[in-house]
Amino acid sequence: MSQPPVPASSDAVAAPSEGLRERRRRETAADIHRAALAGAERDGLEASTVAKIAEAAGISPRTFFRYFPSKEAAILPGQGELGRALEALAARAPLPRPTPNAALEALLATLEELIAADEVDHHEHRRIGLLLESEPALRAHVASEDAELIRLAAEVLMALAPGYDSDEARFQAELAFTAQRIAWRTWDQLGPRPDYPTPLSRWRWALSRLAPSARRVEEHAPATG
Repeated sequence: MSQPPVPASSDAVAAPSEGLRERRRRETAADIHRAALAGAERDGLEASTVAKIAEAAGISPRTFFRYFPSKEAAILPGQGELGRALEALAARAPLPRPTPNAALEALLATLEELIAADEVDHHEHRRIGLLLESEPALRAHVASEDAELIRLAAEVLMALAPGYDSDEARFQAELAFTAQRIAWRTWDQLGPRPDYPTPLSRWRWALSRLAPSARRVEEHAPATG
């Protein structure tokens, strides 16, 4: 008796559709982001409601919340991406070489990968920067999200290297995120320059300024005795 035909591998069948679904999901997320940014620019943050954003993006409010927890998160999707990247990094814990130096290298590499992969052009980054300057509520949202990301980053460092001192982990997470924040702010304001043509080059510049700036602060700190 002949054997029934062997069905194709479920992975082989699912792969193209998974790719298509992911592509559609990214496109929908981008549509929501653009609608949220344009709405806040046009109407102001308070008047730009989730219902209006969803209508402009061609989706329902219920679908909106499948992608973003708030209109502020839709305007600033990078913070959500960073949170997911930190959670993925924590899943690697502990590292094969669970030292504080290795953990810090892993955190900085994660931040660098996200900056290098950012596809948003300078014009859109500048629009977001201008909106942050004009909307105190949006700045408050960013500050709150940054504080949570720094807390999570410190926890990730300690998970990757269980011997990490908690105060040192928090301090170094703060420094890493300060460099990231300054890199993006500088990029938003100045855009590409011959010496800093990409956000990645600005990030590396910001990292290079940490040690000199810390030394200057230390040198001019009041003497203690």
